[in-house]
Amino acid sequence: MLYFKLTISDFSLKLIIGTENLAKKVYNFNKRTKLMKQIIILIFFLIAGNYQATSAPYLQEKEKPIAEIRNENGKFTIYVDGKPFLLLGAQLWNSSAWAEYLPKIWPQLEELNCNTLEAPVYWQDIEPQEGIFNFNNIDSLIYGARRNNLKLVVLWFGSFKNGSLEYTPVWVRENPEKYPRMKNSSGEPVYVLSAISENNITADKKAFVQ
Repeated sequence: MLYFKLTISDFSLKLIIGTENLAKKVYNFNKRTKLMKQIIILIFFLIAGNYQATSAPYLQEKEKPIAEIRNENGKFTIYVDGKPFLLLGAQLWNSSAWAEYLPKIWPQLEELNCNTLEAPVYWQDIEPQEGIFNFNNIDSLIYGARRNNLKLVVLWFGSFKNGSLEYTPVWVRENPEKYPRMKNSSGEPVYVLSAISENNITADKKAFVQ
């Protein structure tokens, strides 16, 4: 939502331009003369018109609907940007080392006429230290997909990957007292996080929603 606010008094004029998601820009002008106020008001409308025109694409992009799967008369269809979408996808190598191969991946996707890339994202990469997040890899995915006009499907490998805790951060794996594991029929812990532990659920969820 774009908004403008103009406040005029005998000794000052304040102009605020912004959006709900952008930092407010405040301009204060201490002017005494009527002529100067008229000039500043004219400048305000010029800035406002230009700001609205340049920010319109951004505002329109934010209004795009979220991708969804619709059930229409028993047939399931993927909708992207409010339109049916035929997903022609490829999946990145299922390993945390995929980031170094990205520059070679984009041309291959173009050769295959893909319109979508599915990429795994790992908790151990997102939060290598507890409470410290690193989004460099996922940022490179997003920017690369945009540059190559591709849709992106992110596969979250958090607490589980093929049933194990292989891609959890080290600080989770090395603290089984706080982040407990499942136990086998003999009561011995196995290499799988407990799905009913509040600590496990909270930690995974915190990283995922970041």
